[in-house]
Amino acid sequence: PPSSLVEGLLSGKTPLLEAISSTHFAAPFGLLSVGLLINMLLAVLLGRVAAVVLLLERDEILAGSIREACAQAKAAAAGGAGGGESSTDTDKTVVAVLGLAHCKGVAKRLTEG
Repeated sequence: PPSSLVEGLLSGKTPLLEAISSTHFAAPFGLLSVGLLINMLLAVLLGRVAAVVLLLERDEILAGSIREACAQAKAAAAGGAGGGESSTDTDKTVVAVLGLAHCKGVAKRLTEG
């Protein structure tokens, strides 16, 4: 029997292989696996698109906030310079802490203006 099983597997003539290849058994499971694969690919694609859109929107918001902070620091430095303070007291520095995913996008938006 073991040799006949091996021969059957090699020739494709075993009851199990014949049952799997029959239309009654293979069609529903074949459609299910193709449908499941399509659903998984669609979920991955939509998830990726949503993540990119959110990332781009957040980059724009962060860049705008940094520009606003720089403008406020510049205005504060210009307004305080006439009050008799030394130049070191009026120098303002803006520090922005960003996650790695936002660094390139925010830098690009800040340098483009």
